[in-house]
Amino acid sequence: MELEVKILDISINEMVDKIIANGGLRKGEYNQIMYMFDLPTLSGRFQEALEQLNLSEISDVEAIALGRIKTVFYEMDNLFPIYPADLAWTNCSSFCEILEKSNKMTILNDCKFIKYMSRMKTNKNKWIRLRTDGKKTTISLKHRLKESNSIIQQVNEYELEVSSFDDANALLKNLGYLPKTKLHKKRISFSLVGQNLDIDMWPEIPPYLEIEGNSTGDILLVLSMLGYSEKDTISCTADEVYRHYGKDIFANINA
Repeated sequence: MELEVKILDISINEMVDKIIANGGLRKGEYNQIMYMFDLPTLSGRFQEALEQLNLSEISDVEAIALGRIKTVFYEMDNLFPIYPADLAWTNCSSFCEILEKSNKMTILNDCKFIKYMSRMKTNKNKWIRLRTDGKKTTISLKHRLKESNSIIQQVNEYELEVSSFDDANALLKNLGYLPKTKLHKKRISFSLVGQNLDIDMWPEIPPYLEIEGNSTGDILLVLSMLGYSEKDTISCTADEVYRHYGKDIFANINA
């Protein structure tokens, strides 16, 4: 689990001085290239897993199919703050709860439920990122979770270092994933009391500081050290930052 917040409209020199004055260590400065990939639609993933489940007579395969459906339902529970009223006939309060019911197969194969699932498109809160700074290349799966009472956003992130940006891109392409965007930015990275701090510089918008912490308390400590509080932060994706300034991050970027 990754927790992160951003402080917008910063002065780079002033922020660097603050971080270093509080004992922060400069880790490096990078020019990053990123490809962003959407996952297949929720409806397609559900339908494929349900077909596998219905056709299988092997317990291990059934478990795999149910696991795939559970992943889809977990994402949907994080997309919808309230369980849809038109699914009240399932007697469930969440999508994942369906899989706990003794009549789950009846619900999953009900034509009303299948029709509902057929409307589910790409999960805008879950994506694949391929990133390189010329020295280190990583593939990450990022899943932004349901908003809580805290302004600090929770993100599930799984990251794997790979040896080649081009080879990783070719692998994803042959798996059926095509990049929807190609992004460039500059980043200056620091470590402060064990937490990651990054000054990000994107084209056409002011620079901002991103703080990634292991806990809410860690992030609040860093904010306090730098002279900020939780109310001075936002928690959102880079494209949402662009929209904050009335711009489109994808407008002038060719994939």
